[in-house]
Amino acid sequence: MNLEQAITNFVFAIQSENKSEGTVRIYGKFLEEWMAFTGNIDVKELDLHHIRNFIQRQMTRKTASGEKLSNATVHKYYAVIRTFIRWMYDQRWIPERLTDRTRAPKIGFDLPDAMTDAEVERCMDYLTDLGNFRNIVIFEFFLDTGCRLQEVVDLKMKDLHLEEGYAKIVGKGNKEGIIPIGKTLARDLHTYIARYRKPADPNEPFVFINNDGERLQRDGLQMLIRRILAKGGVSGKAGPHKLRHTMATNYLRDGGNLEALRRILRHTDIKTTQRYTNLLNDDVLASHQAHSPLDRLRRQR
Repeated sequence: MNLEQAITNFVFAIQSENKSEGTVRIYGKFLEEWMAFTGNIDVKELDLHHIRNFIQRQMTRKTASGEKLSNATVHKYYAVIRTFIRWMYDQRWIPERLTDRTRAPKIGFDLPDAMTDAEVERCMDYLTDLGNFRNIVIFEFFLDTGCRLQEVVDLKMKDLHLEEGYAKIVGKGNKEGIIPIGKTLARDLHTYIARYRKPADPNEPFVFINNDGERLQRDGLQMLIRRILAKGGVSGKAGPHKLRHTMATNYLRDGGNLEALRRILRHTDIKTTQRYTNLLNDDVLASHQAHSPLDRLRRQR
């Protein structure tokens, strides 16, 4: 069996296990990249070099914008290959679990990259000038809830509870979660639904739809957010996850509780949430400048 056939069977297997659409997409994409690197060889010809050389390449590879892949992304590539190798071994297609003789890349995780208040304002000004109310609400939804891209794509009308101030979403691993919705977002969602949302089919279940009245797809939403951030002059990596980071940073800056934020973002480990406390450096600097022990002593002399 060649690598392409094995990947096809693996993707079918995880689909039959009811893995989320996002998980299936990522696994398929990453494994196809690995196959492009190794060639469509027989799976029994795979060896440690095919894994190590690929991961080393990913650690030095740059994106189209000239940036290196994030440490978290490199680690995810390895995790996907490891899962695939173990699955093939369980199918008895390969004689050993090669990744048992390798280790995950020992790399630190990057700090989340949040937008500044000025960048958010520029994006909002651009959207206001553009006059597309749906796009304003989508941008607000990301900023207020910290949802992931696929979660916004999958948001359904029946899961909105605007009077109560929350929505039900389906997150990673098809796990359902509850996200709070602020008063401003609830008001604007109500206006969008009442005045601007015009589905081609009255039974259209999804909240955000395109100009044809059909469900807004993942690629379309991702391109929309990237265009908004570009028009706002946002620096660094510009994508939907940046809005998630911005929500988390501002939530803590405004006095939000770390454990509450973990639950809102649906992190399994509080350590993942704690990374956002490192983004408050400006606040720490300002506080120190106002309360510097040495400055206070010098003033007293």
